[in-house]
Amino acid sequence: MQRLVVEVSSKLPAITEEQKVFGFDKCLPHFSVFTKAGIYSCLDCGHRWHNAFDMRLIGAQCPACNRELEVRVTRERTFKARSYYSVITAFRGFQILRVFMVYGWYKVGKPCKNSMVELYRVFVNDKGQSEVVGMFETSRFYDAWGGGFELRSKNAHSDYYLNTKVIFTKSKIIPALKRNGFKGALHNLSPRMIFEELLSNPMFETLWKAKMYNVLKHYGSSYRNSQEVIDHFGVLKICIRNKCKISDASMYFDYLNLLHFFGKDLRNAKFICPDDLKQQHDKLVLKKTGIDRKKALNERKKKLAEDQKKYAKSKGMFFGICFIKENLCVKVIEHVKEVIEEADVHKHCVYANRYFEKSDSLLLSAKLDGRPLETVEFSLSKMQVIQARGLQNKATPWHNEIIELVNNNLNVIQQRYREALKTA
Repeated sequence: MQRLVVEVSSKLPAITEEQKVFGFDKCLPHFSVFTKAGIYSCLDCGHRWHNAFDMRLIGAQCPACNRELEVRVTRERTFKARSYYSVITAFRGFQILRVFMVYGWYKVGKPCKNSMVELYRVFVNDKGQSEVVGMFETSRFYDAWGGGFELRSKNAHSDYYLNTKVIFTKSKIIPALKRNGFKGALHNLSPRMIFEELLSNPMFETLWKAKMYNVLKHYGSSYRNSQEVIDHFGVLKICIRNKCKISDASMYFDYLNLLHFFGKDLRNAKFICPDDLKQQHDKLVLKKTGIDRKKALNERKKKLAEDQKKYAKSKGMFFGICFIKENLCVKVIEHVKEVIEEADVHKHCVYANRYFEKSDSLLLSAKLDGRPLETVEFSLSKMQVIQARGLQNKATPWHNEIIELVNNNLNVIQQRYREALKTA
């Protein structure tokens, strides 16, 4: 096939003048430059004219070439533009996709200069087998192409799937494609994917004839999504028999995954052909979210229980210590849950950085009339307060009193610590 493709490619006629004009017209921007003096310059034909009326919002029409123009206000005098353009044709039994780069050079007061360079050709035979002849992309970031116009390796075929926005509408189609249901419309799908899959993939042909274009777009968007369509082809055939229209393929396959999660029968039209897809999808999402939240809560409780067991073993000898002065109370934190509450109230990192796991740190909570003031970190090795933090790590007006209250009761902590060392 490769030798035949090279031979056919060498004899393929150049594109017609009509195809060139269509490409220049649809791919390149058409605009005029407007100055404060009221001068409009058409960058298509170079004509300049005066009009006191500001047409920036509605656009202008060139009196010379009658082109409808977008109006730009700028001091620039030269501009460049480029865009991809495709032509679909048939030749010597091959369906051919030809991809071009269209260039435009603009200068105020001069007619636009344009050119068209062919980048590559995709040849597809009546069995869906393809070969590529063309240049190679030297830089995807800069849309730069180079090298000779030659037959390309199969390993590089994935680089030649450009889905251009502009495609010449009057296409020649081989009989095999017409037989398999292709009538010229692309339905926002890649032409190359349509040609290859429609001629080689019975599943694709079935979905195409059933007009499931959204599903096919989902199929062509990624490997994961294509596998998803393949795995649920039996479900899709039931949808076809029941005339179920799928307007949002991504949501539909998400819905099927939810049905599978809840153990529903994916061969039952009652489930897989919902009257209101969004409503049923959202209902299952809400149900699964509740299950996931409950599971996360159970895992958190389990983790909390494990943390508490370790914390009680490490700091349990200090539990019950409480210093009181009038309405001010400083108490040893006895539960990891209290550490979380302190972090939430004061918006600091005492829990996130897991201070309760530090062997040298004893955590205390300072409160005034039961209202949280600051979280205190006390060093057991140095027997002193390391830090005391209130809301957003700031000190409160009672900061000094809190530290003083702890320092005045060091003997209580020291006694507990000595007893713990003796029994260790």
